[in-house]
Amino acid sequence: MDEKTSGSPSAAPEPPAPVQPAGDRPERGLRPRVNVWQAAGLSVALMAPSVAVDINPQAAATGLGRGVALGFLVAGVSVLLVAYSFVRLSQHFHHSGSVYGLVGAAIGPRSGIVAGWGLLGTYVFFGVTTSVIVGILTSDFLRQVGAWSHPPGGLPFVLAGCALVLVWLLARTPIRRGTNLLLLVECATAVVILVVVAVVTVRLLGRSTPSGQRFTLSVLEIPRGTSPTSLFQGLVFGFLSFAGFEAASTLGEEATDPRRSIPRAMVWTTSLGGVFFVVVTAVAMMGFGTDSAGVASFTRSGSLLGSLATAYLSAWVGAVVTLGATVAAFGNCLACTVGASRLLFALARDGVGDRGPGRLSADGVPARAVTWVVPGMALVLAICATVFGAGPAEAFRWTSTIGTLLILVVYALTTLGGIRLIFVQHRVEVPSWEGAVPLAALFLLGATLYHNLVGPEPGAGHWLTVVAFGWLAVALVAVGARPRSARRFGTRLTEAAGLRSPARIPDPSRQSRRRVVVLVGACGPIVISLVLLPFQGAELQTLGVAVLLGFGIAVSAFGVRAADILASLLGAVCYYVFFIPPYGHPSSAKPDISVPLMLMAISLGIGFLARRNRRLARGTAATSDYLNRIHETARLAQSSTHVEPVLDAVQKHLVELLRLRGCRFRYENAPGRRSRLEEDGSVIIGRAAWDVDRLGMPRSELELRVFAGGCYQGRFVLLPTRGAAVPLQARLTALTLADQAGVALSRLQPPWIRRWDQDR
Repeated sequence: MDEKTSGSPSAAPEPPAPVQPAGDRPERGLRPRVNVWQAAGLSVALMAPSVAVDINPQAAATGLGRGVALGFLVAGVSVLLVAYSFVRLSQHFHHSGSVYGLVGAAIGPRSGIVAGWGLLGTYVFFGVTTSVIVGILTSDFLRQVGAWSHPPGGLPFVLAGCALVLVWLLARTPIRRGTNLLLLVECATAVVILVVVAVVTVRLLGRSTPSGQRFTLSVLEIPRGTSPTSLFQGLVFGFLSFAGFEAASTLGEEATDPRRSIPRAMVWTTSLGGVFFVVVTAVAMMGFGTDSAGVASFTRSGSLLGSLATAYLSAWVGAVVTLGATVAAFGNCLACTVGASRLLFALARDGVGDRGPGRLSADGVPARAVTWVVPGMALVLAICATVFGAGPAEAFRWTSTIGTLLILVVYALTTLGGIRLIFVQHRVEVPSWEGAVPLAALFLLGATLYHNLVGPEPGAGHWLTVVAFGWLAVALVAVGARPRSARRFGTRLTEAAGLRSPARIPDPSRQSRRRVVVLVGACGPIVISLVLLPFQGAELQTLGVAVLLGFGIAVSAFGVRAADILASLLGAVCYYVFFIPPYGHPSSAKPDISVPLMLMAISLGIGFLARRNRRLARGTAATSDYLNRIHETARLAQSSTHVEPVLDAVQKHLVELLRLRGCRFRYENAPGRRSRLEEDGSVIIGRAAWDVDRLGMPRSELELRVFAGGCYQGRFVLLPTRGAAVPLQARLTALTLADQAGVALSRLQPPWIRRWDQDR
């Protein structure tokens, strides 16, 4: 049989690869056995509303006064806006890595690694926070019941260590038992709190209160003179109270119906938690009193519900509430460990494979990851207590602040992933008005993060920001310096859960240039700062802004996103350290970080515009190239007196456009049912559609059918390069070129000659 061949002559067609739907589960992995209630149990336990409502409203009341309940209502609405992106992503992707899988599927593996690493840090630091709460409340309970009238100051740290040991034992058991226990503990504590709230409400309505307090709706009003900063400060503690609602997403591979149960668990947890926070804080404020004295007592209370129970019921009820909050805090610590271990398991599985933290126990539980997470929590606790000499209250405040900063960044990345998936890629059909939901969430997250960054108290507050963003910088530097590792993460992410694959074949020369640009972007701000540091004076700050901003613009011109991000972040840090008095080191005496933040935002914005301009330029050049190929082939098809030059030219264009390993033309009388490139640019493997935009080209042999005048002329046999990224416009151009070949065949090769060529 006569064939026209182009490309690699020795390349033999590979056997067709089976097409696995995106939602299929891998054979090896976590076992699906968690229902919607158990998924909600993990979210409820990690959010720990009974603990949050006992310790967070006092801090919010310092800025919101008697309107703390309204502040929690605004915070609840804000978290529901953030939950929108989690829900939409969880309806299409399920992965044990939570935001690592969700953001990795929606944006890319690098962003997924950063988000997963940030959420892992959040759970680790929150686990330390809740273990310290267990120690503080247990010590307070022993004092209330008279078992230990004067416990030593270091007792909470000892009790926190004991709690971590017990958490380690429980977290190694199958998650079904753990989630049932978590849900039971939190529900029991919430029932006790609701009983106290009901008693207080009845006494308020009956006006039989200790100090003449009365029922009033003024608790849902913001006092006059409250600044926007105070409102956003309330949102800070609101996000801290709701943090953990997304924990159900870490059970994506263990839920029996993840596309329904995981979103429902998060929505129910957020909605019911919001109602719980608003009702309890409103009644608590009325119970203390809405006048200045009552608000002051509310703010000074160490245990909000314990104080109410003691004042309105009896001392032993207050002790019961304290004990319930202690058990709930332990459940919160256990939930943090469960979430962190699943995240570490997912990251390790896609990074190093089935060994170390990425290996499951015989019960299908990531026990080795638990063994890594719990000692990490104990190490953070020991550093706070021994190296920095912190007390229990300081350790609680430090770790909770770091965890809040990390989770705000994680929420922002997830919201960006939802925007890209739904409104940029249009992979989910939703009403157009829903586009305002993630945008509003981004605004609230940005404003809350800004007020939390510029408003920490002098002293250790600035170092907490450094620790939080230093944790994120580890992931940023890792994905920027090791792009091949990031691509390997993306490939294994796809194989593990059927998520999005980058499907890109690296260009060695481009990768070498990229590494050089990343290195320059990382080292440039430090070198510039050290060079300019000796010239201290009034002009140093202006000069520093100009030089660092110019350097960031120069780096962004290369179009390497990792280098642009590193240059922007390190430029802001170097400006804060080296160009604001006192020079050369961070200090709480420095004014604020608004100028470094503006420098970073401007540099990132310019880099984004530069990369977008480069993409548009490449798109314009590619379109021009496609048109030139079509024009050249059409002119050849009309002017040539033999069909072979036309077929040779088309084969050459097909190899270049589709990034093929080889291509040949075969004369045939009728088309078969083979894997093929369709007229709309889609690829069919057997009877299933292959998503080229997500997975790249398949490895199996394809055919491109050639028609002219409604008659079948033959087919081009294509040997694709597995994973090659071929845009839709290139595929449509290939189809147009094949039509030109059909025109030439119809004009220059009569049917009886083709039959004679085929028969011979």
